[in-house]
Amino acid sequence: MDPEAVISKLREIAPALQAEYRFAHLGVFGSVARGEFTPDSDVDIFIAFEPGERYTLMTLAKIVNALEAALGMTVDIVTDHPGLRPHFRAIVERDLIRVA
Repeated sequence: MDPEAVISKLREIAPALQAEYRFAHLGVFGSVARGEFTPDSDVDIFIAFEPGERYTLMTLAKIVNALEAALGMTVDIVTDHPGLRPHFRAIVERDLIRVA
């Protein structure tokens, strides 16, 4: 799957995931966003939940499983939280393509 197809598929499935898991935003960063995606690449996802929305590792695992099933490839997920290191946040924000 090429980067444009990954982004298109994410845009297609994001509304249902957003309704079920109540996140505010979902985006892709890393090799997919930079157009450097290869067959060995994974898909890096950045997710921000609604303010005050609680989520667990089980919630994140369910989201990852749904994304991997839809895309047919490995997904890594990063959540927007206060402990995210500024340097890493800057990298994510530089590449981020918001899909939901």
